[in-house]
Amino acid sequence: MGKREGTMDKKKFKVSPEMVDLRITQQQLNRYLWTAEISQLYTVESLDSRYPEGTELIEDTLNYLKATAFYKNNQGHLKYRGTVKETTTQITENMPYLYRSVLTYFASAFENYLVQRIRPLLKKKPRGWGPYYKSLDLPELWENNYPVPIDTIISADFCRLIRNSLVHPPFELPKDKKSKMVIEAKKRFTSELKDTGWWEEGTEVVVNSAVGQLIGGVTNHVKQSPEQPPELFFALFNFTTLDKLAFQIEEALMDSEATEEFWVHRKSGAVRRKELSVD
Repeated sequence: MGKREGTMDKKKFKVSPEMVDLRITQQQLNRYLWTAEISQLYTVESLDSRYPEGTELIEDTLNYLKATAFYKNNQGHLKYRGTVKETTTQITENMPYLYRSVLTYFASAFENYLVQRIRPLLKKKPRGWGPYYKSLDLPELWENNYPVPIDTIISADFCRLIRNSLVHPPFELPKDKKSKMVIEAKKRFTSELKDTGWWEEGTEVVVNSAVGQLIGGVTNHVKQSPEQPPELFFALFNFTTLDKLAFQIEEALMDSEATEEFWVHRKSGAVRRKELSVD
């Protein structure tokens, strides 16, 4: 993991090869997300300015492109037909689905990280990784000098529910703290946590706070940027939360004598186990 722009306020910390792989995937998805957004904005603004009426056929205005969309299918029809206006509208409407794909892809990458990093600690192979407060209910994670904070586990589990809502009908996202999904998640988390090693006095308050902060953060961003779909902010919070949980798992499990070959950048203030620093 080499030096990158934007990392000057960060330091390098030792982690497992599995964490490095997860971070690489996150960086690839970040680049995909932002370059796709740039492409969308440039294309829509460029076409709108060149063809303000938007009635021209897109295959005529962009016939110089070697786009598969403009090739004919087996029935002799173009794979895509539409006016400029129809096309720019469709491109804009595509963005929520792009953000959804980024969120679900990284969620899958995170669970692959768990397969590689956590499964060796388990007595039997898990059927699935959710809820995380159950699959990660291990003394190695909550009973050491650097236990994984329960609020991170709860936030990650709420992200897991968001991922599930995107891949299962009716494909709806919670709109605010009063949404049925949010209320039911708090109740379920609190009830089921009582049977785990994570439970301690005050956990119910932590559950309400962690879930409330995440959904509140998304709704605040939507209010500030109403032109953006909520899927964008759920995807960004998913990045942050799962990356944070993975690093805190590293803090709990890393051998202090581990090689400095594998490392990631992280803000020093977000790291409890300073001995992992390689700077």
